[in-house]
Amino acid sequence: MTPTLWTLIVTYFEAQVAWEAIFDKPQDKDGASPEFIKMDEVQREIIEYRCQSLAEISVKASFLLNDDSTMDRLINCKRNGEPVINFLLRSMIVEEEE
Repeated sequence: MTPTLWTLIVTYFEAQVAWEAIFDKPQDKDGASPEFIKMDEVQREIIEYRCQSLAEISVKASFLLNDDSTMDRLINCKRNGEPVINFLLRSMIVEEEE
């Protein structure tokens, strides 16, 4: 069963809280910790989640506008040589049922 967009967003914030809880100072945050890896994986899943409705596009856009880390990834990162924002844009194409 594929997780819903809402489930992914909740999981992301739970992973973010767990990651932030294990460090005393922002500069000590370790990108190799299991907590960070989980947060990073779920963030990728949210970006690539194929929206099923305009309501999901709205939820995704709201999430993106309110999460600096994800916006940074969209703007500055590439995956397999392709800008990450391209994955987001493809995920927001809602295919109409005939």
